[in-house]
This record gives sequence, structure tokens and C-alpha cells, in this order.
Amino acid sequence: MPEQLLTPTEAARLHSAQLETFAEECVDIASAFTITHPGEAIGMVNRARDLGLPFVLSFTVESDGRLPTGQDLDSVLSGVEAATGGYARY
Repeated sequence: MPEQLLTPTEAARLHSAQLETFAEECVDIASAFTITHPGEAIGMVNRARDLGLPFVLSFTVESDGRLPTGQDLDSVLSGVEAATGGYARY
């Protein structure tokens, strides 16, 4: 399990410059891969939504079907969708 997990607010701040650049350049869609926990995903999706930037994400899933935090993928996806209004395209 990662030692320090980002809150959604911290994740939004950490990734804000990249997402703002993508939005300014009018990219078709921004992607985030190897996300290890829901807090980071929620922060990134919410920041992308604030910018009107289409966004997709992909989680790191271990061989047992869980994230490195031990959370099952279904509950993480449900939580991220609930916290972001389902903004991520997939």
C-alpha cells in the first residue's frame, strides 16, 4: 500500500498545471494511467471537469483484482463516479 495517499484537493493542485495546459491547447481528451487510489482520481477528474476538459483514467490493479490500497475496483469506480458526477468518459 502506498505510504502517503493524496486527497482530492492535493491531487487537483498537483495535476492542475498539466490539465490547464491541455485545456488551453484544446486537446481532444486528457488521460491518466496507473492511478493507485481514488483520492488522486477524484481530484484529477474534478479539476478536468472545472476546466471543461474531456478526461479518462485507468487504475493500477493488482493480480487479486484490487488496487494497491487493497480496495476492490468496483467500489472504487462507484466512489469516483459519485464524487465526480460521473464526469470521466471511462
